Order: sequence, then structure tokens, then C-alpha cells
Amino acid sequence: MMNSIVRKFTSNPFQISMICLALGASFALAHSEIENPTVLKRVHAMEDMEEARLTLSEMAQGLRGFDALSAERARARLIQQSADLPKLFKSPQMDPKTTALQVIWGNWRDFKVKSNKMKKASKGLNVSSVASLRTGLPALENACQACHRAYRQAGQ
Repeated sequence: MMNSIVRKFTSNPFQISMICLALGASFALAHSEIENPTVLKRVHAMEDMEEARLTLSEMAQGLRGFDALSAERARARLIQQSADLPKLFKSPQMDPKTTALQVIWGNWRDFKVKSNKMKKASKGLNVSSVASLRTGLPALENACQACHRAYRQAGQ
């Protein structure tokens, strides 16, 4: 039954956008309660990366008109933020509202490898056309998910 509901609501590009906005708003609201400034910097970086990824994904799906300048800016943000990830996570600080798992610091070498793959995927992303975005985005999204599966609370 859930699959039919999801199919119904994800067949319309407008509905997809609304779902993404709602999820983003709930994500932002949940993180607005974070008090630890170090954790908050990490969260802001992740939110910025997600916003940039969403911009590119929407262009690739035709939900947003392709704009080469906006695509390059989104790519530049992904490159910068992914390069900063090890620095942002170096200090093993937590907050009750964070979705990061403490296992990051026990597997620091693996975390850095995954961060580097994200940076490489961001740098390798060709944003010159919709077709090139469609080709390159899976590597970027796989890099994001590899890290999230290992180092973020499930369901977040």
C-alpha cells in the first residue's frame, strides 16, 4: 500500500518538489535545536551540500530549468564543503539532536576515505549540460549515501 501511495505522489514533478521542500523544512527545524556550535557548523555544511545536490538533481530531472552558472555554483559548493568535511568532523563533539554517529571517530581513516570520494565525485561532475548531469550525478549521490549509511543515524 505504501508503494502505491509513494508512486501516486512521486509521479508529478510539482508534488516531488513539495515533498522535498517539506522534508527540507523538517530537517531544518529538527536541527534548529542544536546547541553545540561545532555540530551546528557541520549541520550547516551538510544542509548546504544537500541544497547544492538538490539544485543539480532538479536540473537533471527537468524539474528546474538548466542554468550553467547555477550548476557551476552548486558544483563549487559541493567541492568546497566536501573538502572541508574532515576538518568539520575532526573534533568528536556531539549534540543530543545530531544525526552523526560516534563511530565516525572510531573509523576516522574510513571517514576520510569516504570524504575524499565525495570530493572527487564533486570535482568530476560535469555541469555543462543536462545530459552530463544525468551521467555524473549517480557517482555523487553514491558517495553521499556511502558515508550516510555508515556514519548517520538510520532514517535521517
